[in-house]
Amino acid sequence: MDHIVIWTYAAGIVQALFLAGSLLTLKIRNQIAARALTAIILLLAVALIEQLADSSGASVEFALSLALEFALAPLLFIFIRAIAVPGWRVSRQTALHFVPMLLALAALGLMHVTNQAGNLGVSHPQFGNLIITLVFVKLAYFTAYAVPSEATLRRAVKTAKPRQAALLQWIYRWLLLVYVAFAISYFIFILFIVGVDIWRDSDVYAGIAVFVIVFSIAYFVLANRKVLDFVPQHVPPASLEVRKNADFISAHVQAERPHQEPDFSLEQLASSTELSVSAVQAAVTYLDEGGFSDYVNRLRLEEFQRIARDPQNKTKTTLELAFAAGFNSKATFYRVFNAEKAMTPRAFRESLKTI
Repeated sequence: MDHIVIWTYAAGIVQALFLAGSLLTLKIRNQIAARALTAIILLLAVALIEQLADSSGASVEFALSLALEFALAPLLFIFIRAIAVPGWRVSRQTALHFVPMLLALAALGLMHVTNQAGNLGVSHPQFGNLIITLVFVKLAYFTAYAVPSEATLRRAVKTAKPRQAALLQWIYRWLLLVYVAFAISYFIFILFIVGVDIWRDSDVYAGIAVFVIVFSIAYFVLANRKVLDFVPQHVPPASLEVRKNADFISAHVQAERPHQEPDFSLEQLASSTELSVSAVQAAVTYLDEGGFSDYVNRLRLEEFQRIARDPQNKTKTTLELAFAAGFNSKATFYRVFNAEKAMTPRAFRESLKTI
């Protein structure tokens, strides 16, 4: 079992480096969110390296992650505000969020300088109680950020346009899982401190769950780059009539699939729904901030993915399926697909063979 844990930590370090490199090289608009998520990944990589060293029987323990994890909560907070709060920017005051981490690093350095016995840990005869105190302060600090972060993202899900709201909803779910995993890991730590007999290595598995969930957020962002391409802006809320028309158009499109016609136009949609062109345009902009062209391309992309999954179409070429979905240009199809899915249509179809 120890070998499995060691290999898990090693695999996690490799994944962290891959994710950090991928996020840093992404060409997206919301660089603040990308850098905050990269910093979280690198922070967890340090923790994984320390866990790997400890599991491998290293004689020296720096306990660096004990202090660095004070930055986890504010980094998550910055990431969430960058993708959810209109007009939010990093300022000089942002640095104040990391003062507790600097203080913890200073305390950790002082403990190392004056250390007289063994590796730093909760059982250390000289600093055990101080380390326990640091862990509980870190818990309180994390909780202080968790509450407003959750509230901020929840409000953003409710007020964002449908397409962005769907992406933010997934981030919100991942965030809740992160909080649950942290709650479990700290609960296990508290049980350990009070002397309750707990399952061996249960804290290890709770920690691994945290890494897996955070890495899943990064993979989700890489697969759905629109999360980071979107920079929230202050926009007036849509009127009840616009939202009603948007719902009506969505239902009409799903039932009739007019986007499969290569010459489908805004005027045709207005005619088939018996709405004015301006009303349709306002509703479509509510559904997709890119306007009618982006909205139709997204519908056609979803249509392509749907028919590509049909076993009856596995012998058809990619372009045949693209044209069947409504695309009338090879260049447009490949551009839209690569931008949305961060992979080629061929790679997507190959992935379907493994399902």
